[in-house]
Amino acid sequence: MHLVYYDESGDDGYPQYSSPLFVLSCIYLPAVDWREDFEILAAFRRTLAHDFHFPFKTELHTREFLLNLPKNSRQSWFIQLADMVACIVYLHVGLATATASLPSRLPHQVDARLLNGWLTDLSPVFNLRASRADPYGIVFIPNPP
Repeated sequence: MHLVYYDESGDDGYPQYSSPLFVLSCIYLPAVDWREDFEILAAFRRTLAHDFHFPFKTELHTREFLLNLPKNSRQSWFIQLADMVACIVYLHVGLATATASLPSRLPHQVDARLLNGWLTDLSPVFNLRASRADPYGIVFIPNPP
């Protein structure tokens, strides 16, 4: 059995507003490994708390994190990890399809090169065979022109 955590970035258009892109990401892990994976995330959170003074229980939505706006939450760290992946993929798809540029509110250090570095770091856990059209296996629907 596997545990699956889903998160999205963008807006699917219901009931009124639709963003130019909508990304759905998921993280799945064998249920027998959840405790070990949780400890890895907890160690990462302790590092953030120690090195960058983030409160241990602060929710890290990627958009707010990049804009320096973390907020308190009891949301699962696994869901927060799925949120991070969704946000990074959302930014990548916008650039790859030329449907969006990086938002000006992002710190100037966040550029296409850094974004590709994050995707490369994540690629060992991506399903790279999901799409031959994208080096990270990301599926675009509809296909870009």
